Amino acid sequence: MFALKNQRWAAKFFSFALISVFIISCKTTTPNYNTFKYALFIPGAVDKSPSDYRDYDTFNLANGLEVIVISDPNVSDSVATLTVGAGYYQDPETLPGLAHYLEHMVWSSSKKYPQTNGFQQLMAENNGYTNAYTLNNQTQYLFSITENKFELALDMFSSAIASPLLDPTDSDKERTAINEEWRRMKENDSFSISRVNALTTNPQHPNHKFGGGNLATLQDTQEQTLQDAMQAFHQQYYSANIMKLVIASKQDTATLKSMVEKYFNQIENKQIEKPTVKSTLYLPSDLTQHIHVKTKIKGQRLGLQFPMANNTSRWQNKSNLYIYRLLNSEEPDSLKHTLKTAGLIVNMGTYLDPSRYDNSGEFYFDIELTEKGAEQKDTIIAAVFNYVTLIKQQGIQTAYYKQMKKTIHKSWRQSAPPAIFDLVYHMAIAMQTYPAKHVLTQSQVALNFAPKEIEQILSAITPQNMRVWHLTPDSKADKPIQYADGLYNQTPFTAADYNAWQSTSFTMQLPPTEYSAVVAENVAIQENINHPIKLETQASTEAWLMNSQHFTDTSGILRIQIQTPDSLKNVKHFVMSHLINNIYSRKNAALRSRSAEQYQVELYDSSNAFGMTELTFVNETQYHASYAKDLIQRYINLEITADDIAIEIKAYVDSLESYDKSTPEQLLYDELYTAIKMPPLLWSNEQRLAALADIKLDDVKTLHQKMLKHNYIYAFAFGHYQPKNISNVIDTLRTELGTSSLTEKWQFKSAFQFNHHDTLNIKTEIKAADVGIINGYVLKEKSLISEMQLYVLNQLLSQSLYSELRTKQQMGYAVYSHPTKLHGYPAINLLVQSGNTSLPNIKRAFDEFLPFFAQELASTPDNVIQQITSAMIANANERPNNLLAEASKFENDWFHHKVAFDSYQTQLAALAKIDKTALIELFNRVFINGESHHLIIQVKGNEFKDSDFYQSNGKGSTNNTNAK
Repeated sequence: MFALKNQRWAAKFFSFALISVFIISCKTTTPNYNTFKYALFIPGAVDKSPSDYRDYDTFNLANGLEVIVISDPNVSDSVATLTVGAGYYQDPETLPGLAHYLEHMVWSSSKKYPQTNGFQQLMAENNGYTNAYTLNNQTQYLFSITENKFELALDMFSSAIASPLLDPTDSDKERTAINEEWRRMKENDSFSISRVNALTTNPQHPNHKFGGGNLATLQDTQEQTLQDAMQAFHQQYYSANIMKLVIASKQDTATLKSMVEKYFNQIENKQIEKPTVKSTLYLPSDLTQHIHVKTKIKGQRLGLQFPMANNTSRWQNKSNLYIYRLLNSEEPDSLKHTLKTAGLIVNMGTYLDPSRYDNSGEFYFDIELTEKGAEQKDTIIAAVFNYVTLIKQQGIQTAYYKQMKKTIHKSWRQSAPPAIFDLVYHMAIAMQTYPAKHVLTQSQVALNFAPKEIEQILSAITPQNMRVWHLTPDSKADKPIQYADGLYNQTPFTAADYNAWQSTSFTMQLPPTEYSAVVAENVAIQENINHPIKLETQASTEAWLMNSQHFTDTSGILRIQIQTPDSLKNVKHFVMSHLINNIYSRKNAALRSRSAEQYQVELYDSSNAFGMTELTFVNETQYHASYAKDLIQRYINLEITADDIAIEIKAYVDSLESYDKSTPEQLLYDELYTAIKMPPLLWSNEQRLAALADIKLDDVKTLHQKMLKHNYIYAFAFGHYQPKNISNVIDTLRTELGTSSLTEKWQFKSAFQFNHHDTLNIKTEIKAADVGIINGYVLKEKSLISEMQLYVLNQLLSQSLYSELRTKQQMGYAVYSHPTKLHGYPAINLLVQSGNTSLPNIKRAFDEFLPFFAQELASTPDNVIQQITSAMIANANERPNNLLAEASKFENDWFHHKVAFDSYQTQLAALAKIDKTALIELFNRVFINGESHHLIIQVKGNEFKDSDFYQSNGKGSTNNTNAK
């Protein structure tokens, strides 16, 4: 997989990132942790947090492969990931995408295990997961699988890395898969912007390369065949001495070490130097440029981009984090607060990535503009420079550093370790940059206040060192973007630009170094509550509480719904409720930031799927009552202005009008949920846009007052609370809100009836290039047993569907099936997004696949079904990694008002009874005998405008055609 993501920018469409976790060759000094007077770490082969119960060991194999093994007695699955210290930066100029192509071929088969996709089949039969990623300067392979198949998986895994088959007969299949992957990306704004970033920097730097590849780039050249080039790349770079391996299991570290030695010593050590980048990213002419990109997503964004030296070797200083915290402050009169208050920005994020381009990094201000702000970009840029100057003059002080250390170290010492899969994934990447001993501490420990380094980083924030990105669908850009569907151009800064950025009329100040104390209450538990109980609370409220059975610290999760049925009275009320909640959340930004900074309490205030307000409090429970009272008072006293409404309506309209710019895959789900009225898609985009056009300030204020008078408080608390703590919180909120005219708890009841449709066929023309189809089946009764059977069946069906339609028939990159619930009914969706096959032909392939799979299922050994169910039960019974995971076993029941709180145990009981006979009966009911409702959702892109939709003409068919 060639991933378009940056860990910090993933949520933003304007991201430049083509995965940005990069390798640096650097010498790192050993920090002196003993300068701390408290238990900051537990020293060992890998230094770890005092709250980390796992065992770690590190070693190097005889072939030079560096390894970390992790023993965790609580996990049911075992995990492994290996990184190779070469990625698409090492692609030959004549073969863009070669590293990515090799990644696909390596995963296909090996000389020892030549069956195509045999490894993926092993995963499917044992509730496993596998994936791979080609990054700029490393390639990562990873998997997880049930414990009893781990050794076999390691054997297959190491064989694929050491001796991949690289079968030429698989070439066209994987080239087609890569091309379909590229087709999915090329219409995306993130990809377009990343390509512009590549095209406007030094062509001698490997950042200019097109790392994904496609059919046009991955073919024989005059110099050599693609097959020879791929084999040469593997021979050159797949060397044990530039690889890092991390494995984790319930077995002890000594056993894991012996397994690694048994299987991974076969990887050859070619004694190569890890590739590094020598050239500079920017030529002088690449800076001081306005870069204009015509985006597809509505809205206007401004980006300020500055080069940054790679300082990862000085991670102990945390200078980057220090700057990040000051620039992202939401405190009164801070940069963000000032620009928001002036009505110039919707939001702003500042990011520092010192190794984004391998030998250098990036400092980036990402600014979402209001309409007013789009007209005053120079004012915003001037404010940024002014605030940076303020930091350099007043903000480099020990008090801020101590504040930062206190916050991150408390979190480091007390937080539960990450889920094992996430941990292994990130450690293997980090090992390419940091010594194994420090791969955990490098992101969490601050040791040295380095004021000169902070000043040096900030000194790069100058107009002479900047590139300004203008990202808007209204751009006049006219230059095609190579390998992407988009337009751009660039123009140099002018003297008028420099003059406009010299000064600002805003008066800003830095955040305080100390905050006023928040009242804490006694949350000592007198008696452990091991199952949710309903608490005694006032009228128009209902609250449930359960204590953790695994964690004894003072953490907790309190979720509060302020149920306001008026939010669903009509589409206008629905969209106004979202506006109210968005304004409310925006005005609470400083409080959210301060609670996390001061007491590590995470606050969330947002609309749920029904447009109703939800408040969530996470971590230190002794402060939840104070913050809950504060938030409800803010909710009651919320001031809504015409400017507030204008900003939020514009953002809402932009999001709805950008709907058709989503991928066909995403549009399929949106069309499905709209067709069956699944929250939050209870009204169509057209209905919501019409409602937004009719909203006045008085309408919103009137609805807000109704919400304050007609509501019901519904709450669930999990963790370190006494019953009286939660009862008092809920009663306080009820008292603050006053007596409500709503005396009964509200529950959502769907008006959609599946039995009105034997076959529902939704056909939509879209502006994207590809086609997509969901072939869905919904059972006619609500059955938890059938739901669990579908999950087990899908373990086999999804892999078979992938193998037939994606690998063999090469229909597209997105080919999968997944079980779900639609309005409480068990369902399963088969999905394909394709750039090469028409909708009728995809539907025909589905229809031919199902009887084929029926035969596969009939011939599946009974023990395979047993393996799948056993693995799923083991996963479900695994000790939760953190409080959120433990609470989730009960929270879903609370949300759906299943107050027996027994779904988790009922699911386990249902899983234990599943056998092959039951799965065959279910398959026949769902797919063959007509005991299900059939949902066909189709989207057709512009490259298929002359082809047909699939037509369902059978009895009971309902065909609806839309255009987006």
